[in-house]
Amino acid sequence: MKRFLTILILAALCSLPNLTSAQKAKFGHCDYNAIMQAIPGYDTIQTAAMALKDELEKDYNAMAEEFQVKYEDYQAKAATYSAAVNKVKQQELTDLQTRLQKFQEDAQQKIQTMLLERSKPFDEKTKAAIKEVAKDGGYTYIFDKNIPLFSGDSSDITDLVKLKLGIK
Repeated sequence: MKRFLTILILAALCSLPNLTSAQKAKFGHCDYNAIMQAIPGYDTIQTAAMALKDELEKDYNAMAEEFQVKYEDYQAKAATYSAAVNKVKQQELTDLQTRLQKFQEDAQQKIQTMLLERSKPFDEKTKAAIKEVAKDGGYTYIFDKNIPLFSGDSSDITDLVKLKLGIK
């Protein structure tokens, strides 16, 4: 009995440091998107993306119009073509359609890449400011408030990060 009591006390004492370290954790959250959008110059990224999108859309529309003209021409003259010519014309239309799909995929990728590349300096600057605020405030974890899995007691540090970045 005495031995059991001694083991129980030792187990309790061993788990005490784990409890105190868990109580020291300090949580915070911020609105990452709001911070990014508030940084001067960040809005130019969206403007550039829209300009690129418009330019690529014009090219796509020209290609789509070319496809439509060739398709309508094929539809009108298909009955007069020989089987061999019909097959060649169908293959041309299929190739054009494939090019249209590839162009559309490449255009989306090009816009995404441009957005990522241009926003990277802003992203790094924001993450550095969050890290500084976390360090200054003694925070153990900082979460983005737009993707909460659970929200309990935490401090909103959005304004502190904006202040660190010199944003009003």
